[in-house]
Amino acid sequence: MKSIFNWIGIVALSIFLVACGSAPKPKAVSQPVEKQPKTVVKAAKTPSDLIRDAEVTFMQTGSTLQRNLLLLKAADLYAQDSQCKEAKTIISTLLPEMSDKDERTYAFVILAECLIRTSPVDYKILSAYIDNMTPHSEYRGRVNALHARLHLHQTAWLDAANAFDKSDLPDTERAINIWNALLQLSLADLEEASLRARNLRSYLQLAIIVRQYALNPVHLQAAINDWQNRHLQHPLATNPPPVLAKLLETPTVDTSRISILLPLTGRLSQQGQAIKEGIMAAYFQDASSNVNVATLPVLTFVDTNTYDEENSSELIANSSVIIGPLLKENIRRVLPSLTSEVTLLALNRIDTEIPSRSNITFNENNALDTTETHPNVAQPLSTNSQYYFALAPEDEAVQLAKKVKKTGAKFPVVVAHDSATARRMADTFISSWKHFETKDQSTPLVTYFNDNDQLREGITSILDVAQSKARIKQIENLVRKELHSVPRNRRDIDAIIVFADPKQTELLNPIIESSLSPFNRKVVPVFASSRSYSQQLNQNSLRDLKNLTFTDMPWMLPSHRWSDLQQEAQALWPQRNDTLQRLFALGYDAYTISPYLHHLRLTPNQSIQGLTGELKINPQGVIYRTLPYAQINNNEVQRIASD
Repeated sequence: MKSIFNWIGIVALSIFLVACGSAPKPKAVSQPVEKQPKTVVKAAKTPSDLIRDAEVTFMQTGSTLQRNLLLLKAADLYAQDSQCKEAKTIISTLLPEMSDKDERTYAFVILAECLIRTSPVDYKILSAYIDNMTPHSEYRGRVNALHARLHLHQTAWLDAANAFDKSDLPDTERAINIWNALLQLSLADLEEASLRARNLRSYLQLAIIVRQYALNPVHLQAAINDWQNRHLQHPLATNPPPVLAKLLETPTVDTSRISILLPLTGRLSQQGQAIKEGIMAAYFQDASSNVNVATLPVLTFVDTNTYDEENSSELIANSSVIIGPLLKENIRRVLPSLTSEVTLLALNRIDTEIPSRSNITFNENNALDTTETHPNVAQPLSTNSQYYFALAPEDEAVQLAKKVKKTGAKFPVVVAHDSATARRMADTFISSWKHFETKDQSTPLVTYFNDNDQLREGITSILDVAQSKARIKQIENLVRKELHSVPRNRRDIDAIIVFADPKQTELLNPIIESSLSPFNRKVVPVFASSRSYSQQLNQNSLRDLKNLTFTDMPWMLPSHRWSDLQQEAQALWPQRNDTLQRLFALGYDAYTISPYLHHLRLTPNQSIQGLTGELKINPQGVIYRTLPYAQINNNEVQRIASD
C-alpha cells in the first residue's frame, strides 16, 4: 500500500516544504520569571500531519481501515479549507479499494460538500454521490444536510425541512434553513403538514401565522407575540427571521392618490377602456364594503396618447400610486421621472438581463436564499417601489411544463401555430421542460403550422403516422393488392401540448384523435393554454374539443366566487370579446392588489386570489399568476383540481 502515500505525498510534501521554508525567529533574551505550572497546548493536526500518521499507522499495524480513516480526515480538512483538488486526489486514490460502508459514506460526503461549493451545482452528480452514502452512519448529520440541498433543488420543501432538522448544522443555521424551506409552502400544505410532521410543528405554526396575517401587520404582531410566549426557547423566538421584522416594519402601500395611465384614445382605446372599467368595478366594490368613504382613494385617469413628459413631475407629485402604463415604451418613458415615494404598478413587463431560471442558492451564512424567477422569462429590474403585472403568455407555458411533468409524461410533443406569440410560448415550454426534466425524460418534439394542410401534415409526421402509411403503401406495392390495415402511431408519445387559437385547436384536436392507433389502447392527453379557449364556443366546437385540458383565469371559467360581478359585467357589456374580458379582469386585480404589493413581495408563495389567477410577487417585483385548469367534457367546461 506504499503507493498510496507516494501518490498523495506530493500534497503533503508541498505543505511540509512551505512550513520548513519560513525564516527562523530570533532568540528572545531570557528574563527571570516566576515559575508557573506548565500547560501543554496540543496543536491541531494539519492534513500533512494526518497523512504522516496514516503512513506510520499502516506500517505499524497493517490496518487499511485505520489508514483510510486518517487519510479521509486529511481530505476533510483540505475540503474545509477550500482545497477540494487535494481532497479529491486523496479520495480518488482510496475509493477503488475502500469496502467499509461508513468510510465510503465519509468519502462521498466530502466529495458532495466540495460539489455544492461550486456554481452552478451539478445536481445529477450530487444525487449519485448521495446514493453511495449510508443514511445511518456516524456521518448521518452531514448526509441529511446534503439530502436537504437536493430536496431544495427538487422543490420538495417539506422533505428539505425534515432533512435540515436531522442535519448537524448549528442550531441557528439549521433553524433558519428549516424556516426558509417551509416558507415556500402554501397555507393548505402547511396546515396538512402540521398534522403529521410533529418534529416541525412549532416551525409550521409560525409559518401558518405568516401565511394568514402577512398582509395585516397589526394581526401579525399579535399572533407572533402569542407564538413567542408559547415557545420561549425556540431558535426562531430568540433569533427571529429577518422577514418577520420586515413584514412588521413595512407599511401597506399608500393608495390615497392613484393615477392610472392608459391608452383611452387611439387604436388601443378599447383595451384601455376595458382595463379602466375593471379598475372602476373594483373601486365600487371597495366603496360598497368601506364604512369610511373618506379613506377611499382619489382616482385620476390619464390618457397615455396625450400624456406629455413635461407634465410628469406634476403627475408624480399628485400620486402615491401609478397604475400603468400598458405599453412597454410608455413604461420606459415614465420610469426616469419616478421617485421612491411613488409606487408604480406597470401593466406590462420590460425585458432586462436578470438570470432566467429558478435559483435556489445559499447566502454567506449558509441560509437558503429563495430568489425565484421563471425559466426563459425576462425579469424587469426593479426598485422596491416598482412592480410589473402582465397577462404574459409565457407564464402559462411555464405552468403547463410543470403540469405535464407532474403527470409523469416522458415524451411530450408541442404543436404550435407559426406566430410570434405561439412560438414564444413553445420556446418557453421547451426551455422550462429542460429545466425541470429528469434523466428519463426527453426534450419535446415540436411542429409549427400555418394552415390546415400543414397542421394535418405536421401531426401525422410527428406521430409517425405518415411513415406508417408509407410502409403500408410499400407493402401493397410488393404484394400487388390492397391491404386491410390501420396506420399505427408512435407509442412513446404520452402528452401533446397545443399553442393555438380556439379555431385552430378545434381543427387540431380531431386530427390528433384520428391519428392515434386504436391498437395503442392508451389515451394521449392534450394540454393547451387560455389562447385555445373562448367563452363564445358553441356546442359543436365544444364537442370537437372534448377531453382538452387547458389553463385560464378564473374570471373566464365557470364556478368562481365573483358570479354577481360577472352578471353585472355581462349586463353592461354583453358584446365584450374574450380579450377585453381578460383585460377587465387585469384592471380589477391591479386595483385590488395595490395596497398589498410590498408585503407580497417580502414573502415567497404568499398569494392573493384574483380574477386573473392566484397572484404572487417575486423579489424583482414581478407579479406571477397561477391559473386554474379546466377540461371540456360532455360538451361543457368543467373546473378540475389544480396542481
